[in-house]
Amino acid sequence: MGYALNIEIPENQQNFTERPTVVLIHGWTGIWNMNQVILNIPDFNMIGDEFIKSHDVNVVKIKWNVKGGNLYPYAAAAVPNIAKEVAEFLDAKLGKNPDLWQKLVVAGHSLGAHIAGEEILIHTNK
Repeated sequence: MGYALNIEIPENQQNFTERPTVVLIHGWTGIWNMNQVILNIPDFNMIGDEFIKSHDVNVVKIKWNVKGGNLYPYAAAAVPNIAKEVAEFLDAKLGKNPDLWQKLVVAGHSLGAHIAGEEILIHTNK
């Protein structure tokens, strides 16, 4: 069972070398299809918008789903691979600058928090 991952960064939020970065990851019941997000937590996009309004940060939204069905066991099994892709994305954007990593916030809801935790473990163990 595979998964699909979409990393969304607004065009004006791509200054990774000068601004802190906030990564938001939705939970198991958040399903994205094309560019439409259907969430049981309707404030996923609102949270990102509020960060942008109140702080000078980059906001990255991680949208994911499990191909062939969104059953919890399949979604949970995809967590390590999704976290690895998120970690690779952050490596590419933040590089080896410790100041950028210290200003990074990775937050998730429900199973998205597991993805966030796995991503942090990947970087802690490097």
